[in-house]
Amino acid sequence: MKKIPRQIIPVALLAVAAFAMPVHAAPVQLCGQTVCYEYDNDPAVNDGLLLFGAPRLLGNSDVLSFTPSVSYATAFGADGFDERTASFHFNRIWSPAGFEIGTISIRDSGDYQVLNGGTVSASLRLESRDLVDDGHGPGYLESAAAENGFSSSTATGLPFQNWSYANSIDPAAAFADLATSVDLSIFGRLQATTGSPEQIAFVARKLSLTVATAVVPAPAGGLLLATAAMTLLARVRRRTARD
Repeated sequence: MKKIPRQIIPVALLAVAAFAMPVHAAPVQLCGQTVCYEYDNDPAVNDGLLLFGAPRLLGNSDVLSFTPSVSYATAFGADGFDERTASFHFNRIWSPAGFEIGTISIRDSGDYQVLNGGTVSASLRLESRDLVDDGHGPGYLESAAAENGFSSSTATGLPFQNWSYANSIDPAAAFADLATSVDLSIFGRLQATTGSPEQIAFVARKLSLTVATAVVPAPAGGLLLATAAMTLLARVRRRTARD
């Protein structure tokens, strides 16, 4: 484990659920004030575009917005079943300033309705892998993962009820190596089931994501500073010797 303390700099990443179908597949980079994100805009390899939509950067910030998409599941009648699954993959998340990627957290939320019986559920799994061997310990190729979810079979009546839960991973804390460049996969699932003619079940999702970055440990910066100081001192000594 890394023993060096790090200063965490919180960076907001807001996800509100937009259907933006790309015409040609290509890597897309979105860079905010401290964090950059890269993803593939081809739904054939990044099918989360169909469920979450395509993210966009909001102004001069580190905030991403996912535009509205088909993010619900509904079932009715005997043997009713509907399921939406997709995974949105960021090929790379990094900071041009060299910060580590700290907490990646998701607050998953939405609403649901259960009439006369049935079950609704939602879940998200986060997975992040180390992409660069920074040479700080034997931990390269590490990964971190977490999963959480919501489920209910309680009848709601006509009014829709809200649901929410939180999920997070922290590559900077979990990796022995530095988490300067990581990927992120978001696996999402929505499910609604019914078992008799009078039953109706509906569940919808909205997402809120936050990301924090951590300053690269002091020894890396200190080594660079020491090297620069030694170089400057050597130049001064050479000039003094010539004089």
